[in-house]
Formats: sequence, structure tokens, C-alpha cells
Amino acid sequence: MKLADLAVYAKEKYQITEQRKKEFPPGCTVLCDPQTGKWAALLMRQWDENAGEEIERCDIKCGANILAETQADSLTKPYRMQGINWVGVRFDSQTDPDTVYRLFDRAMFAARQQGHIVVLENQAPARSSLYRETPLPHPGPAQEKKRAPIPEQIRKMRRLFEYGTGYYYSDERKKFYLQGMFMRDYEDDQPWDGVVESFYATYGMLNTKQLRGYFTWRTALRKGDFHLANDCFISIYLNELLNQIGTDSPQDSLQKMRDFEKAYVKTGCADEWLLKKMHRWMMEFAILYGIHPEEARQYADPAMLARDGVMAVLRSPEGHTEEEVFSALLSVAKEKLMCSSVMLKRPEEGKALFAKAWKRGCAAKGLGGKNLFSQCFGDMAPFPWRPLAGSMYWERRKLDNIKYQLNACRTYLYSKSEWQVCSYETLYFDRERFFGFLHEADRQLRAYLKTGHPLKEKAGEAWARAFVSAVIEEDRREKEEAARPKIVLNLGGLEQIRRDALATRDSLLTDEEKREMAEAEETPASPEPEVSGAPAVPLDGIQLQILRALLAGESADGIIREHRLLPSVAADGINEAFFEEIGDSVVEENEGGLALVEDYADDVRRLLGGT
Repeated sequence: MKLADLAVYAKEKYQITEQRKKEFPPGCTVLCDPQTGKWAALLMRQWDENAGEEIERCDIKCGANILAETQADSLTKPYRMQGINWVGVRFDSQTDPDTVYRLFDRAMFAARQQGHIVVLENQAPARSSLYRETPLPHPGPAQEKKRAPIPEQIRKMRRLFEYGTGYYYSDERKKFYLQGMFMRDYEDDQPWDGVVESFYATYGMLNTKQLRGYFTWRTALRKGDFHLANDCFISIYLNELLNQIGTDSPQDSLQKMRDFEKAYVKTGCADEWLLKKMHRWMMEFAILYGIHPEEARQYADPAMLARDGVMAVLRSPEGHTEEEVFSALLSVAKEKLMCSSVMLKRPEEGKALFAKAWKRGCAAKGLGGKNLFSQCFGDMAPFPWRPLAGSMYWERRKLDNIKYQLNACRTYLYSKSEWQVCSYETLYFDRERFFGFLHEADRQLRAYLKTGHPLKEKAGEAWARAFVSAVIEEDRREKEEAARPKIVLNLGGLEQIRRDALATRDSLLTDEEKREMAEAEETPASPEPEVSGAPAVPLDGIQLQILRALLAGESADGIIREHRLLPSVAADGINEAFFEEIGDSVVEENEGGLALVEDYADDVRRLLGGT
């Protein structure tokens, strides 16, 4: 916004032109009320040699209490004028025109409310023969038709709007509420298609035609007939909903705001600035009335929620994937991280290792018992919060202490008649420490992954070295483990191996050997020696003979040859029988024969029923 915009506004609405005053240097002009002659604003233009541009400022006589009531970075203490009635305004691309116009309207109203007396010099002679009455013309029928009667409801509403000697914004909110409740159910049928420049209009700022036009528009809107109107009409209607004028509950107010937004957007002419302001009001209204945070978040600024989400991930990375943690790091570091040769050449490995290094740093305690996140981003800090700033909302309730958590990283508190918001703010960020961690991680990962473009080691970043080194060492071990060949023993296939081995043995025997085996099988087996107990494992007679021979320190080769067995097949059968009890092999091949594993000799003897 430029000072020229304010000058045009003053000229069009109040017929005020800029005036130069001798007591001020060149570049300073004054806006005076033509009716009272009182100053409403001092405009200041000054050339900045260093910046090579003109600096524009303004002092407006609207009351210094506006600084405590309006959240605007462009407002400050007066630059040249003195006293509690003046406020300074900085003019640049961030200055909100509607805020400035509203302050100027306030200054003009305050000047005119004080009133003035005009004394005219009486040069007429005393009552003499020269005096005669001049009859005033009586208005004709045409003139009487032009002057429409003022509805009695509007007359009564205007009498409610009685200003005091001062102009206080908090009083204005209460008066807006009282008038709105008085006109809660009023309907009219007198459209008005003019223009009111200010978005921050109230009932008292509108004349009768404008008021009737607003109530006519509102009547149609409540019946579902929406059409575009002045921004001031929209502002008054939204402020009515914030004050629950014409609604049954806070939820009903929000629902009517949503309905209005849908109809407004459908026109295709919706103003983004107005929608953004309306969403902020809706979120703050939901907080004031304790509506569920999930609904309040629907109206919150997406950029604010995204920042809070990033802080939540970085604060508790253990509950998130490496991809999520890296995305959070990237949202803070931006292009500095993506320009690393690690991310250009080995992006997938780089994402995982950067994230793991951050997780390890957050799991460790550092200076003052704080982890890496607290060292870089501090703690949630309280800041003053003024809900529904710029609106005409009047708080009628007596509030107790309130704690409202919008999300994991943003909480609103009410105590001792003051609101605060606790969140992670950039004011307390230690960006040097955060980027120092990333630099050290980047330096080590470039060397480990061999991506080239090495970075120099910085002494001030030695504190982060251990986090990254531990992650690199862990990754190296995992890669070595993955590179080792894996041997999988399938015990379920031992029976098939045994059958295949027997088939192979039979195919190798001669006819004579087969006859000898048949005769041996027909010959009754010698009785098994008695033992003190029955075996606790499923073994056949041959397997028992082999094990008893081995337990006695004898060779089992003769038993194996006698029964035409392969040593490996005999060992597999015995080990399979003992696997459930011992979980390991109890016999093994040794130079073509079988040997008992000494560590399990006592277990085998016990399971065979011995001592």
C-alpha cells in the first residue's frame, strides 16, 4: 500500500486534500477534516540514500489503544506526533489497506464527535422596516415520494448506538452485539447496490439506505438466495455469526459460515484475502468455544499446520519412518540438503542415513540434558494471542482456565484474563547448530558412500561426529552380514534324503549282496541288551545299537556295514530323532565313520534311559 492510496481514500470519502504545513519539512503533508479543521493524519515521505528508495510513513489520530487491539506488523508508536491519540503506520507491500482505512475512519469520527461552534458576525441592522419574512417553498408531491419513511425498527436500533465522549474499540464490539441482537429477526425489501469502501463496517457506519440494503441482502441470504454484495455486508454478516446473532449454537454459527463459503466460492468471484481471514476467524472461534480440534484444524492455515507437523516428526522421530524423518529435515534445510553429492548420486541410501543419524542424535542426551531436537529448536514457548482480532466479536462469558491443544506442537492457554499460544517459533531456533549437524553428516556420508566432492571438517561440529559415525558403522555391518552366503537346513527333507540314499544303495548292490541282505533280514535279530529305562526319543533297533556302541567308546562301523548303511544317512536319522529334545546334532561323521558329540554325551545317555 502507498500513501497515495490513503490520500485518494480521504478525498473520495471525506473531500479532504493534502495540505503542507510550514512547521514540517518537505515531504510531510496533513489531512485535515474540512468541517472541524482538526488533523486526522500526518503523511511523511523521506528518501533513503542507502536503499535508493522512498520510505513512507503516517501518523493517524485514532487512539493509541488500537495497538493492543489489532494484530498488524505495520502499526507502531507515532513517528512525529505525540500523545495517546496517535498511532504510527509503516507503508509497504505488507500493509493492509482495509486496516488503514478503518483507522482513518475512526480518526474522522473522533474528530467530528467532539463538535464545534461556529459564531457568525451579525451585520444585519436592528429590527427595522427593511425586515421582511421570506416564505420557504413547500415540498411538492414529487419531493415527498423521494423521501422514504425510516422503518421504526431501524430508528430504535440507531438510538441504541450512542457514542460516549471517547471512541473505544471494545465498547464498539459490545454496541455491535446489542444492535445485532435487536435486529436479529428483522427483514427488509429495499435493495441497495452502492459501494462502501471499508471492509470493517458496522451498523453505525451505514446510512439508512445502506442499512436497509444490508438487511434486504441478509433476508435473501437466510432464505437460500445468495448473490454477491459489498465486502462490508459480508463483514457485518460474518461478525453476526461470530456473535451467534441469528444462530442457535457455536456449531450452528460455524455451519452457517461453511454454507456461506460454499455459496461465495461458487460465484467464481471469491476474494482469497477474505476467505483467508474468514478461515482464521472460524479456527479461532472453534478454539474459543472448545470445538473438537479435528474440526478446528480444517480452518487453520495449511502452512502453519505443515510447520507444526515437521516439528512433531523431528521431535519424536522414533515413531516415524526414515522417509518421513528425511522429509521433515528437508523442509527445514530446503535446497542446502538436496545440493549434497550424497543426494545427487546415492539418494535412497542418503535419505536413510541422514534420518538414522537424526534419530540417534535425538535418542542421546547432550548439553544440559537436552537431545538434538531441543538443542536445535528449543522448547514450546508462550506468546500473546488475540483471538478474532479485527472482528466485532464481543466475549460475554466469564472464562475459567483453558487448555486447548490444536495439535502436538500447538496449544492455546487462557489464564488470568489473557490468551497465549505455545508453539515452536523460529525466534528460538538455533539454525547454526542444526545446519552444523547436517554439514557433519554430509561430510562423513560423502566419504563413506564415495560420492566425491569432499567437505572440510569443522572443529565446531565435532559434537555431531559420534552420531554419524555410529550410523555408518551399523550400516557397514548390515551390508557385510547381507553379503555372507546363507545356509538353510530343511529338516523336513531328511526323510526324502534317506529314501533317496537307500534307493542309491540298492542300485549299487550286486545280486549276491542283495541275497546276503535278504538272508540277514530273515535271520532273527539278537535280543537287545536291557537298559534301566525306555528311550525318550523315537529310535529303531539299529540306531540304538549305534548309540550304545558310541557311548561305550567303541566304533559303530561294523554295525553300519552289517546293515548296509551309509554313515551320513545313519547320522541324519539319529540327529533328527534328538533334534526336538536337544536342538542340535548329537553325532557327526568323522573320517568315514560316526563319532558322538562329547558335549551331548550325558544328554544322550539320559534320554536312552541310562544314568
